[in-house]
Amino acid sequence: MSLWQEEFEEALLYRAEISSSTQEELTKRGVDLTELLVSSQSKQIRELFLLGWLVEEIAELYELREEDIVNETKSMSPDTHELLDRHAAGQTPVEIAKETRFSRAWVYKVLNRRNLTPHISSTRAREITVRQQETVIKMLDEGKRVQDIAARLKISDNQVRHVKYKLERYG
Repeated sequence: MSLWQEEFEEALLYRAEISSSTQEELTKRGVDLTELLVSSQSKQIRELFLLGWLVEEIAELYELREEDIVNETKSMSPDTHELLDRHAAGQTPVEIAKETRFSRAWVYKVLNRRNLTPHISSTRAREITVRQQETVIKMLDEGKRVQDIAARLKISDNQVRHVKYKLERYG
């Protein structure tokens, strides 16, 4: 068990203070400790399970039977902590999906439920500016080819096609 996990347990059970590094680790995983401290024992148990604690460890912490913990967490994936750990380490949803059994849609769903912003690949093209969009529309109206527009504005062909699609669909 890592230091942040030990501090997290102490905070849950004894309302102990946590270090800034533990707070950072919790934030990376979408945990609001202040909210969790005032939540039900049931919510705390589910949160520990999602973060990778074993059923036996949770039962021991709360002095409950393992069957009670299993019943509380039976609809939850025991591997979700891997998804959260990978997100905390900076992986993108696409990378997480490729390296785990989770679909990309599920990764986004879990991150969204926890109010976590997905990491974006450094190779992903940057969003184009409003001025660039206006220039793309003007050049399309002039009959310029997608490839020529992209080369002139130093953006990708797909970005030009996306502006063209939005223009055709929404006007």
